[in-house]
Amino acid sequence: MSGTPSGGSGARGAGSGDGPASPPATRRRRTGQGRPAAADPAELAETLAEGARRLGIDLGEEVLAGLLAHLDELGRWAPRLNLVSAQDLADPRALVERHVLDSLAAVPLVAPLGPEPAILDIGSGAGFPGIPVALAAGTSRALLVEPRLRRASFLRAVARRLPGCPLEVASRRFEDLDETDVGPGFDAILSRAALPLSDLLACARRWLRPRGRLVAFRGPGQTESSSVEGLRRLPDRPYQVAPGTPTMRLAAWEKVA
Repeated sequence: MSGTPSGGSGARGAGSGDGPASPPATRRRRTGQGRPAAADPAELAETLAEGARRLGIDLGEEVLAGLLAHLDELGRWAPRLNLVSAQDLADPRALVERHVLDSLAAVPLVAPLGPEPAILDIGSGAGFPGIPVALAAGTSRALLVEPRLRRASFLRAVARRLPGCPLEVASRRFEDLDETDVGPGFDAILSRAALPLSDLLACARRWLRPRGRLVAFRGPGQTESSSVEGLRRLPDRPYQVAPGTPTMRLAAWEKVA
């Protein structure tokens, strides 16, 4: 599964484990506080495709189907796990814009790294940005790191829905990853989580392959140093998930060979 970049434009967190979980027994589609709103899959697919084109990405039918499966599983689990805000859950368009399209903004920075880039998503939570990027970039491996056990169970449920996408889930803190988890390293490290930038940079120096990239999602007013040993700062990539929404940006570093 992969999407094709078409030359486009360019407080999230992780905590400690919160106990094991099993999938919800019933699918809940009622609207209201804490409940997923009903949405026409065809309308969601069009919203996704149109938003992705604004970001410079062409999504194929297989990628769109994978993104919709992720959202469907999110709708089943989110009311119990607080995966996203109640406001986002009640508004399918907001859910797509604030989470899926926001995640896809990283694809133009990841896709040039190779036809099947291996990615690491630190603090994956509800699977953002790792799952949308893995689907659209056609990754050979996507390791989703999520220490909260119930959220890790959700991510594994999504992985079962997407057998064609090589998703792996590590239910531990990123500091506890070892060489067995990391393997030969990654072409891209991503994070929307509210982690200190110093931790992300340390991960990049240790686990990125030469010329691999760290991509950090940043909001208005956030700043960071441009000088980091072993990493070269790339130009920021500003983006909007929809007309009239705030301009966000991606800060990126490339590992020096």
